[in-house]
Amino acid sequence: MLVEPKPSSLKNLDPWRNFRERVGQLSASELEAIADELCHRQETAYSPLAKRVRQQLDAAREEDDLVRELVRIALWLGDLTAHASYPTKEKAFAIHPQVWDAMALGYHDAYRSIEEGIFAIDEAKCRANSIERELANRPLFIKRDVANRWLQINPPGGARQRKTAEAIIKHHKDHHGEQPMRKADFVKAAVDQLTGLSPNRAMQLWRDHAPPAWRRPGTKGGN
Repeated sequence: MLVEPKPSSLKNLDPWRNFRERVGQLSASELEAIADELCHRQETAYSPLAKRVRQQLDAAREEDDLVRELVRIALWLGDLTAHASYPTKEKAFAIHPQVWDAMALGYHDAYRSIEEGIFAIDEAKCRANSIERELANRPLFIKRDVANRWLQINPPGGARQRKTAEAIIKHHKDHHGEQPMRKADFVKAAVDQLTGLSPNRAMQLWRDHAPPAWRRPGTKGGN
């Protein structure tokens, strides 16, 4: 089966199109923060899969299609769950994650489903009288708490903060040699690159990672 056998009440679900509109309103940095968190979780759980996910996201960036691909991957990994509504009753069936795998595109147009908010499966490839056939091209829904949790931009993790701080310092050294970086410039760069990072936390990253010579009182960086 392509869907879970036990339905959910539509009373507990929001229209998919509302979620899709909210995703479309995210800034580029917010999308990248969600993508980075998604990849980080996969690297912790199963690194070979994380590599595949990163490759798919990189390809989507080149095609300027990050939004749709990010949502598709989240559905495939189970971070999000879409529900297809039943035609005659106030209920909907959760769609299995594997239906959103790129390999499933032969019978399911995942991108059309995401954009149009319908379960875009090929009716001709569904068994007669099956629940999948009844759900074909039906409107999609999503649980409100799941959507809100996925859209929440959490502060970046410690490993990512450290990696970004080191990259900022390296970039400055590559372009300015031994000239100290200003603390204010570091803080601004860290906040800009790490969505959800507070200026106070950026200041702590400066204290933890900036070379001692940069932090010495009276130097350009220490000011």
